[in-house]
Amino acid sequence: MINTSIGKYTITRKIGEGGMASVYEARHEMLGTKVAIKVLNPILSANEQIRERFKNEAKLMASLNHKNITRISDFDEQPNQLSIILEFLEGEDLDEKIKRQGALPDEEILSIFKQAFAAFQYAHEKGIVHRDIKPSNIYILPDGQVKILDFGIAKLFGEGNEMTKTGTQMGTPIYMSPEQVKGDKSIDYRSDIYSLGITLYAAIVGKPPYDATTDSQFEIFNKIVFEPLRSIGIENKYNDIVAKACNKDREQRYQSCEEWLNAMNNLGLSADNSPLNPAAPISDKTIIDNKASDKDAPTSLSENNKSSPSSTIKIVLASAVGFVLILIISLGVGFFINSNNDEATANEVTADTISKVVIGTQTWMKYNLDVTNFRNGEEIPEVKSKEEWIAAGEKQQAAWCYYDNDVSNGAKYGKLYNWYAVNDPRSLAPEGWHIPTGAEWQTLSENLGGEEAAGNKLKSASGWLDKPEGKSGNNSSGFLGLPGGGCAENGSFSRIGSGGYWWSSMEVDTLKAWYLGLGYNVGNVSRHYYNKCTGFSIRCVRD
Repeated sequence: MINTSIGKYTITRKIGEGGMASVYEARHEMLGTKVAIKVLNPILSANEQIRERFKNEAKLMASLNHKNITRISDFDEQPNQLSIILEFLEGEDLDEKIKRQGALPDEEILSIFKQAFAAFQYAHEKGIVHRDIKPSNIYILPDGQVKILDFGIAKLFGEGNEMTKTGTQMGTPIYMSPEQVKGDKSIDYRSDIYSLGITLYAAIVGKPPYDATTDSQFEIFNKIVFEPLRSIGIENKYNDIVAKACNKDREQRYQSCEEWLNAMNNLGLSADNSPLNPAAPISDKTIIDNKASDKDAPTSLSENNKSSPSSTIKIVLASAVGFVLILIISLGVGFFINSNNDEATANEVTADTISKVVIGTQTWMKYNLDVTNFRNGEEIPEVKSKEEWIAAGEKQQAAWCYYDNDVSNGAKYGKLYNWYAVNDPRSLAPEGWHIPTGAEWQTLSENLGGEEAAGNKLKSASGWLDKPEGKSGNNSSGFLGLPGGGCAENGSFSRIGSGGYWWSSMEVDTLKAWYLGLGYNVGNVSRHYYNKCTGFSIRCVRD
């Protein structure tokens, strides 16, 4: 597009590119002033929902009038091209600054985050949640002024017209709040406070608390939901502040950015005691957004499944539709059961002789499904290496494995199956049984007092990590839930002893399906979706 025109502007160079849009530097043909132009990917322009989302992004950004938020100046719509014209920014984002400089000194942290607090306080007071706060979306100009970028997946909380799409992930995994990971419907401004807390952590330490280069997204999500945030340091003056901002319970976080800044002021961390100024007007300076705002957005739930044809399609769509809201569907829980006390497997018994437990009006198996053949007798392939597991996922073929490919783990926790085995028309479940639907799992949770109470009633007090939190299970339901962990789509294993994960029969889209879990340090049931190539356990309910 170099040397072509969009409206009154001539494109001079490409600044950045993401799955949804590319960003170009351009010059006003008459005035000669610079702007940045964000151009929707032509492949996506034909999709009416994406076009409307892009337009809504422009309208939302135009409604924000604050000196620390990137300003939009114009919008151009052509039959095959949509463009947002933005102010031009010169400087570096916080992510680049941290990578270049490492941990930042107090004075820089205070200057940057005081301005960020002001911007987000302003947006939150207008009812707008950013939902993708991370260092690369905090831009720092040469004079130290901060600009917040990319309100592309922002939403008005409390509104019901966000043009959602089932199963779409929003946010960048490392910086997502627990409620974003779990797909809660009621995402609000406190999710931004959590993400801003993780961003502050990265600025203080010089790196975020999670490492996407060594941990799979599955592992990161589980750490966000189940594990305490890694301490900055007992003696570090920021430790309590970051811990409160990143509390897994949003009711225990700071309830506003203003409250957060006041806490920092009370610790003597601020250079002055001036309050936030949420109504501050935009600067008269000509500054502009030079970012492809979605360049860091996740392209799919599997970073290791890129060769799959369906993954290739999803890589385009996930980045594009990564700006839409997750629609939570009714789901409940499934759990590992120790079957050591039952000699027969599901393949060797009838519907009437399988050991079972009655909860309310439902009848459930008393142990984790542990079969090597489909109902018709055909064998379910066992895989024994990462390469075999990845290959099965890429081919969308049914597969199972033991945790760490160690049969001794199978004796205690049973087998791990990918979702292609769950959904195979030959059926994993024995005659008279089936993989539970979302509504059936939801009924189970309700029979046990709801999701907040069901977890402890479903898990055993033994078999978990040797920590006080892990002893909260009472197994009053008779399920004897055990922490068998899982196998990620790249063939890596994690969370045995500290987490249990169970497939639902409910599909999200061509790549993802819903699963549910228990953690050692929480008493509730959690709901998530993940790549179908992942290995989880299975429980069955009677027809």
